[in-house]
Amino acid sequence: MPCRYSGLARLPACRAGSTSYSHHGAKLARIPTHARTRSRAYSDQTPSQDAPPLQKAEPKAAPISKELATAIHANASYRTLITKAEALVLDVLPTQTIEGTVEDQRFWRHLLEHSRSGLEGVEKELREGKSPAQLNILVCGLGEDSGSQELVTSLTEEPFSSTTTATRWEEVDAGARHSEAQLDGVPKLVVNAPWLSTLNAQILELRDPLQARTLLSAYKADIPIIVRNPATTPSPNLPVPTHNPLRLFIANAPPRGPLPDHPTTLAVDTRRAATALTTLNANPTSPAAVQLYQHDFAASNISAVFEAIRARVSGLGSARRDARRTYAQGVLLGALNACRDALATARAECDVVEDRVSALERRAEEYKATVPRTVLQDGKHVRRALEHTERRLGDVLDRLTWWRMVARVDEVSVVVADAVERLWCQELEQHLIYHTGQLAAARADLTAQAVSTIESAGPAFASALLRNDLDALAGAPSTALSPSVLTSPVHARRAQMTHYATPRLHRSAQRSFLVAMGGAGLGTGTAIASSFASLGIAEGVLSNLLSAGLTPGTAAGAGVLLALASVRVAIGRWEKAKRRWWGDWKRVSEGLERDLSTTLDTVLRERVCAVPNAACKGLLRRVEQRHEVIDGQEETLRSLEAEARTLGTGKAEKS
Repeated sequence: MPCRYSGLARLPACRAGSTSYSHHGAKLARIPTHARTRSRAYSDQTPSQDAPPLQKAEPKAAPISKELATAIHANASYRTLITKAEALVLDVLPTQTIEGTVEDQRFWRHLLEHSRSGLEGVEKELREGKSPAQLNILVCGLGEDSGSQELVTSLTEEPFSSTTTATRWEEVDAGARHSEAQLDGVPKLVVNAPWLSTLNAQILELRDPLQARTLLSAYKADIPIIVRNPATTPSPNLPVPTHNPLRLFIANAPPRGPLPDHPTTLAVDTRRAATALTTLNANPTSPAAVQLYQHDFAASNISAVFEAIRARVSGLGSARRDARRTYAQGVLLGALNACRDALATARAECDVVEDRVSALERRAEEYKATVPRTVLQDGKHVRRALEHTERRLGDVLDRLTWWRMVARVDEVSVVVADAVERLWCQELEQHLIYHTGQLAAARADLTAQAVSTIESAGPAFASALLRNDLDALAGAPSTALSPSVLTSPVHARRAQMTHYATPRLHRSAQRSFLVAMGGAGLGTGTAIASSFASLGIAEGVLSNLLSAGLTPGTAAGAGVLLALASVRVAIGRWEKAKRRWWGDWKRVSEGLERDLSTTLDTVLRERVCAVPNAACKGLLRRVEQRHEVIDGQEETLRSLEAEARTLGTGKAEKS
C-alpha cells in the first residue's frame, strides 16, 4: 500500500476508468476514447504558428453584494461632504501654536480623516465578509475627583465574580495587566464585560483627567462618556464633544430626579455604586450584603447609564453599520460648528478693529478740534498781536512826518520795511513756532497709536504694503513739521506789506517831495523875480507883471503863497499816502487770521493726522475685504450645514 504521506497519496482522487496519473512523465492510466476524440478535434482547430495568438480574456470583477453596494452609495454623500468640510476648515480655521485645540484646523482635519477612514473600514468589512469592528465607549473625567474610575468599575464588574476590575490600574502598574491601548499616543485601558460583548462594544478608560493633549481621544470615540463632579468642577473646563449625537455626560452627584433641560446628562452617584459592588464581593453569601448591594446600586442610578448605552448602541442597527456614518455626521457638524465659531470670532475681530479705528479717528478729530482753539484762541491771539503791532508801527509812522520824510525821502521804503520786518506779529510768530513743536509731539503720538492699531489688528488684517506706505508717509518731506509751517501766513502777509504797500508809500513820498519842491521853486522864483523887477533890475519881468495887472509886491506875495501851498499839498499827499498804507494794513491784517486758520487746518489734516488717516483708511479697507470673505464663507457654511443635517435622512438600510 502506498504511504499516505508520499507524493502519490497527495494527488487528487479521480474517477475510475476516466483519470490518468503520471509520475515523472510515465503514463499510469489509459485515456478514455471519448477524451481522445475530443483532443483530436481540438488539435484540428488549433491555429497554426503563423496565425495571430488568441487574446486572453480579462478576469471579471467579483460581483459586490447588495449590502456593500448600499453602503457605498450611502457613504458617497458623506465622503463628498467631508471633502467640502475639509476645504472650508482649511479656509476658515487658523493654525494654532499649540496643536490639539478645537480652534486648530489640524484638529478637525484629523477627525474628518478619521471619519473618512471609518467609512472605508465599513466597506472593507463588507467586502471581506468580516464582522463590524467593536464600538469604542470612552470614559474620561473632567477635573480631579470626577468619579470616572468608579463609573467604569460599576459598568464592568460582575456581581458574585471571583475577579474584580477595581484594581485594574494597580495591575497595570504592577505589570500584571497589559491591555493598555496606545491610541493617538494617549494610554487607554481596554475594559470588557459580558454585557458589552453582546453589544459588540468595549470600554476605553483614560486614567488621568481629560486634558488638551487627550482631547482628541474623546472626540474620536464612538460613544464618549464625560464624567465630572459638580462640587469640584462646576462647569466643563475643556470643550467637550457636544457634536457627537451618542455623547453622554455624567454628573457625579446623588440623583435628585430627571434633568429635562439636559437629555444627554445623567446624575449618577458613582462612588455609591462602586461601594455597593465592594460590599457584595466582600461577603457574597450574606443576605444583608445582597440587600445592601441592591439598595445602594439602585439608589446610585447606575442603571440609567446601562440603559443609555444600550439605547445608543441599539439605535445603530443590528449590524452596527450606521455607527461610522453617525460618527461622521457628528464630526461634520462639529467641524462646521467650529467654523461658525471661528467666523463669529472673525466678525468680532472686525468689530474690534473698527472700534480701534473709530478710537483713532476720534483722537485725530479731537486734535483737529482742540488745536485751533489752543493755538489761535478763536482769533483773540491774532487780534492782540495785530493791535500790538499796529501801535508800534503807528509810532514809527507818526515819527515819519513830512518834514522828516523830506530829509530821508530815498529811505522811506527802507525805514518802513525794516519796521514791518521787526515789528510785524513777532510775538505771534514765536507763539506759532512753539505750538509747531507741540504739533510735532502730537503727530508722533498719533503715529505711534496708528502703528499700534495696525499691529494689534491681528494677522487677518496685517498688510506689509500698508505698513510700508505708513512708514514712507511718516518720513516724507510733505508731512514734516518745520518751524515755518504755521508761520508761513505771517511771512506772506508781511511780504505783502513790504513788497507792495511799502514801495507804494515810498513812491508817494517821492511824488509829494517833487510837488513840494516844484511848487516851492516856482513860487520862490516868482517872488525873487518880482523883487528884482521892483528894483528896476529886470525891466522885462516888470513889464510882464504890469501887463498882467500885478504889481511887483503882489507878484512876490503870490510866489510866496504858491511855495507855501505846494508844501501844504505835498504834506496832504504824504498823509493821504500814509492813510492808504494803513488801509492796506487793515486788509492784510484781516486776511491773516483767515490764512492762519486755513493753514492750521491743512497742517493738521495733511501733516499731523496724515499717518493715522491713512492707517484708518487702510484698515477699514481691509475690514471691508474681510467682511466680504466672511460673507462668502458663511454662505458656504450654511449650505454645508443644511447638507450635514439632511445626511441622517438618507441613511442606508440597516443591516
